[in-house]
Amino acid sequence: MDFLNPAALWLTPLAAAPLVLHLLSLRRARKLPFSDLSLLRRAHAKSLPAARLRQWLILAARCLALAALCLAFARPVVRGSASGEGPDAGMDLVVLLDTSWSMGARERGRTRFEAAQAAAAALTRLAGTAGRVAAAGASLGLDGPLVFARSPEEAAAALGRLKVGPRGTDLAAAAAEACRFLSADPRPRRRVVAVLSDNAASGMRGFAGRPGACAPETLLLGLAWDAPPLNAALLDAEPVVPSAGGEGPRLSVRAALYGAGRRRVALDLVAGGRRAARRAAELSAGSAASYALALPTDAGPELWGRVELTSDTLEADDAWNFAMRLDPAPRALLVAGSPKSLEAGGGGYALRTLLAEGGRLPYRLDTADSGRVGRLDLSPYKVVILDDLRALSPDSAERLLRFVREGGGLWVIAPSAAGLAGLERALPAVLGAEEPAAAAAGVRPVAAPSDGPQRFSWDEFELGRVALTRRLAAVPRPGAAVWFRDAAGAPLLVAADEGRGRVLLWAAGLSVDRTNLSLKPVFAAWVDAGVRWLARYDGRPRWRALKVGEPLERVWDPSERAPSRVSLRGPGGRRTALLVKDRRVVFEDTREPGHYVLEWDGGPEDGARPVAEAWAVNLDRSGAESDLTPAAVPPWKALRPGSLREDFDAAVHGREARSGLLAAALLLLLVELVLSSPPRSGPAPAPRRKEAVA
Repeated sequence: MDFLNPAALWLTPLAAAPLVLHLLSLRRARKLPFSDLSLLRRAHAKSLPAARLRQWLILAARCLALAALCLAFARPVVRGSASGEGPDAGMDLVVLLDTSWSMGARERGRTRFEAAQAAAAALTRLAGTAGRVAAAGASLGLDGPLVFARSPEEAAAALGRLKVGPRGTDLAAAAAEACRFLSADPRPRRRVVAVLSDNAASGMRGFAGRPGACAPETLLLGLAWDAPPLNAALLDAEPVVPSAGGEGPRLSVRAALYGAGRRRVALDLVAGGRRAARRAAELSAGSAASYALALPTDAGPELWGRVELTSDTLEADDAWNFAMRLDPAPRALLVAGSPKSLEAGGGGYALRTLLAEGGRLPYRLDTADSGRVGRLDLSPYKVVILDDLRALSPDSAERLLRFVREGGGLWVIAPSAAGLAGLERALPAVLGAEEPAAAAAGVRPVAAPSDGPQRFSWDEFELGRVALTRRLAAVPRPGAAVWFRDAAGAPLLVAADEGRGRVLLWAAGLSVDRTNLSLKPVFAAWVDAGVRWLARYDGRPRWRALKVGEPLERVWDPSERAPSRVSLRGPGGRRTALLVKDRRVVFEDTREPGHYVLEWDGGPEDGARPVAEAWAVNLDRSGAESDLTPAAVPPWKALRPGSLREDFDAAVHGREARSGLLAAALLLLLVELVLSSPPRSGPAPAPRRKEAVA
């Protein structure tokens, strides 16, 4: 047993005062001559034991009552759970303040973190003069090293500098580190670890009763909270691929409600500083639901913003940042080498029907004759298709070669080798004489495109029904890939990279007198695969999403002009200059959620305008931080914020016995009062009647 006011123990000898007074009041009996006392002696001897017992009980009650009062003033406490021998053993206290983002939940006008921070500062003052205090933040383990502060004020100041961070919660790892820190000192000390958290079950998955590194005598303390209210949260978002029918881009958002019940909320999509879409959502606790929001189509290729949810208890999960590039459908130029190419039955006619606006594929197609190629501006186009080329000027050939080397795609449909002079060095195969096709009908796919999503399988089409009458002999160059062969195995469609661009060669015509390919269902898939590969277009928005802490990496592919340096603008507006090395730049300090924008000077392909690309960084939702449901049985003794000192003293030092001692003193005084009161005399016996004597 310990005493909070041990100086009052000097009053304990006062408990013997009744005994001393009793002994001092004893007087020697005087002898007086009197008549025969034999009858009185027998009566006195008979009542003497009871009288003496009564006197000693009264004396004991008085002494014990005074002893209880003296002990009550000394404030004794029953030994607590912390180790140590006596009050002079000292205390080692480690205060861990949860800095995970779920601590931003607001209750009664202030966040749980603010309430826990105030409680942490108060705990540092309760260690006593013989105590040592170490303080640190805790989220996914410890946020910093543990060191004993020079004074409680220094520990409180360190706790006051902590803020809610962007990380999740792993309190078991932090508590285990604190216990290992305390066990390094073998001296007998009271060892206490106070974990001040929101007690959410999601952050205590690692607790199995108590951390294995914590000795049984180490006391674990935590805070007690009221039951949390409902909390709605945005879990994630992703773009939806536009359909071929022309439906605009959309954002699919997943939301959930934690707690019990239902709630109606509003989802707002904010892009370009304005609200672009709004949708009402009905959320039910215990389940997640997805909702689609239409993205603005007039915002340009680079689109970033955020989805906002109706603000509630925890504001950190009421927003989701997004960033993407909405690449427009590639624009292609069809160069017809002869008038028959664009007539019904010609290859150009089939391509124009398929690719023109309103066609079955999401591309835009312009048409020009081969004589105008040297005068056209090819920069708006991603792909140039040459069909049935009969003649090509050197200037036109040089312009096409430069177009490919700067990142464009060139598709050569060659029913004959005539007209390809000047392009031979860019072709993926060496063309020879015209040969009759194999007797057996059919074409065989050899290799799929080397990049981009494969949205279908060639086995879905009846390629055996594709017939060819004539083709050109083609010998693939080193590094080229053969996509299709005829029934005899001769190369038909050959692909290769050229500079920063790509080239496809179809060693046969597309007119119906050479092949029925344009009449078959596979024709649309065949053209789609070729144009997508040449334009590096997959039809999906380029999603740029990161979690806090993940490095931002931008790599420029060979088809792009890589800058020498870029400027990065963070969520708070702070700018950082970054050097581009090997067409790659990396930025690792993404600890703050928001948008990180890379900016650099554009080249001729960008119209010499500055280029800006954004990355969206969000809090990690995988740890269920939004679920504020407390653990059923916390692994520590709870401290109520309203009675922090009393609960801390009871848990560490023990339960104070003053109230019990005062009650015992009052009871003893009542016993003494009852024993000291004179006994009640019974009614006098009725006098006997004398019988008459006859």
